[in-house]
Amino acid sequence: MAVVASSYRRWELLYRGADGVFKSYLLSFIAFILAFAAVLAAGVAGMGAIMHGGNVGAALRSSVGSFATLALIALVLILASLYYLWDGFRSLKEYDASRFGVGVTGLKVYLAAVIVVLLAVLALIPGAMTASPVSMGLAVGLFILGGILAIVGAIMIAIALWRLGDEPGGSLVKLGVILWFLGILLGVTRAGSVLAFIGSILIMLGARDVRDKASQAMRAPPPQEPSPGASGSI
Repeated sequence: MAVVASSYRRWELLYRGADGVFKSYLLSFIAFILAFAAVLAAGVAGMGAIMHGGNVGAALRSSVGSFATLALIALVLILASLYYLWDGFRSLKEYDASRFGVGVTGLKVYLAAVIVVLLAVLALIPGAMTASPVSMGLAVGLFILGGILAIVGAIMIAIALWRLGDEPGGSLVKLGVILWFLGILLGVTRAGSVLAFIGSILIMLGARDVRDKASQAMRAPPPQEPSPGASGSI
């Protein structure tokens, strides 16, 4: 029975890990939609006021308010998605540390990149206001460092997701990682954005499939041990 319990625990960890990845990408997808809606709402409100000769100042304040509200909600969802990804990778690391430990490390590196970029922005503001070459140079250096850390972290996360695709039901995860990586290589272009977006959706759907397969395995009845004397001899 100890073997059965251990097997159930492994399926449970895989379920929790895949569920965390699924929820993370689902929230990221919703955040992307809200961010796009925020930009669209701000643009439509501003253009409408200009075209119809209305109070441009009031329209801009209204559009900025709408943008800020939707952007704040999107930011909260992004933070929640990072939490779920962290929780999912922790479960996957417990499931198989040799294969999924890279995901936890990659997420740490990626979060460090976010902090470095924020520091770069803080250094850029006084540098731009005072035209200080020292502050500007520091900001540029931090941006470069943050970019390098972000790339390294993203690659490590992609490796963990690729390995998740080796689990039962994970074929869509691998396809999603391929499309996402191609999108990153194409950079900030329409084709790159589309490929990265489609890849993220496939990763989300693939993680859901892995979660469902693990759930089915958890509900499966344990194997029956042969009864004493049932050797088949007459």
